[in-house]
Amino acid sequence: DSSNINHAAITFYYDVPLDVDYSIDSSLEKIENYLINLGFTKNHAGEFHKGDIWVAPVDSNLDLLIYVWKN
Repeated sequence: DSSNINHAAITFYYDVPLDVDYSIDSSLEKIENYLINLGFTKNHAGEFHKGDIWVAPVDSNLDLLIYVWKN
């Protein structure tokens, strides 16, 4: 778990379409399912890891940010 540690990360920004309920939940769910299908494991902080690669998809004011870093 790296929720209390700062890491240098690559940030990907996506302006995704809003769902009917004005959220981006379906986009987040697709990213999470994709990462799980690639063999990533999700921790309690919503971060995914596989080996020493970590990925954190985040809703930032209805924009999708994906942080990627190496531990």
